Amino acid sequence: MQYRPFGNTGWKASRLGFGAMRLPMLSGKKVEGPEVDVRKSVRVMHRAFDLGVNMVDTLCFYHEGMSEPTVGKGVKGRRHKVWIQTKCQAYKELAKGETLADRFLVALKALNVEYVDAYLMHSLGLGTFQKVGERFVDEMQPFLRDGRIRFLGFSSHDSPANIATFIKSGMFQVMLVQYNLIERDKGRVIRLAHRAGMGTSAMGPVGGGRLAGQPEHLDEHFAQEGYGSPEIALNFVFANEGLDVAFSGMNTIEMVDENARIASRRQKLSSQECSRLTATFRRKARKAKLFCTGCRYCMPCPSGVAIPNNLDLLSNAQLYGAWEYARQEYMGLETEKKASNCKKCGKCLKKCPQKIAVIEYLEEVARVFEP
Repeated sequence: MQYRPFGNTGWKASRLGFGAMRLPMLSGKKVEGPEVDVRKSVRVMHRAFDLGVNMVDTLCFYHEGMSEPTVGKGVKGRRHKVWIQTKCQAYKELAKGETLADRFLVALKALNVEYVDAYLMHSLGLGTFQKVGERFVDEMQPFLRDGRIRFLGFSSHDSPANIATFIKSGMFQVMLVQYNLIERDKGRVIRLAHRAGMGTSAMGPVGGGRLAGQPEHLDEHFAQEGYGSPEIALNFVFANEGLDVAFSGMNTIEMVDENARIASRRQKLSSQECSRLTATFRRKARKAKLFCTGCRYCMPCPSGVAIPNNLDLLSNAQLYGAWEYARQEYMGLETEKKASNCKKCGKCLKKCPQKIAVIEYLEEVARVFEP
């Protein structure tokens, strides 16, 4: 495993981190909601730790509240060898009498640990930053003093310009943003945060599963050399000199083994290889926009079909070869939102500025994704 200084925190971070958003699930049992297979999750985490992974990222609502307790079980006996970071949903309205400090104590209890290495403002947007950013930092000060929190940070899906504002505020020591071959726009703010001495991390390095299809859909040159899709995707992320760690959701031993092998390679992609990948995915993005721009003029659908979501899944499958990912995401949609609920009323055809044959594409979505 390769390691890097995690900003100015003093921690040596493994290039690969364990994202606890996609833990193994129970199957073949009647359960209410998404039920985590705790024993298997702990085994998968232990495999990652044995291979040198020393970073875990979680959140209170992952797996409907089961992620944090499962992570706590996974790090038992190894606490001082593993960095744990969880997050605060500071954008959610506080209940009467509740404080942001109360939310941290709930998370600490769920994890069943004495301290967390970093507590992050979750999915930070500019409005939340301006409204409660200073209050969050102020309310965490007692925990920073007594060691129950070591560092503060944020995760964000906001614009690069707004994220730069969060970085320049000097309020945070750790940052987590979406960064992969599809969503490359955070590359510059990652380098900005790195120069500011922050620990930098990326979520979704394999695009949440969108980049796990056939490798030739990502890059024909790498595919011919025998690279797998996760290897292409992760190597691109690791090539950003400002990035310390990439958190990947891993739910099998095999996935951990493959990602750890990739993160253990010293060889990096050359600037020419990165430029070629970037050019390839720019072309793919243009093709995706020709297919559907996501303007949502077609919405609302009288039948309740989530038209842009359905078209986006078909686009992901076709462009990136992520058929299994798209199929699983489609089957997770509510029945009325699925393409098969289309009544062919034709209202979307009149509204679409791209003149897309929406009904025909919805028929294709239903045909390829439903059993």
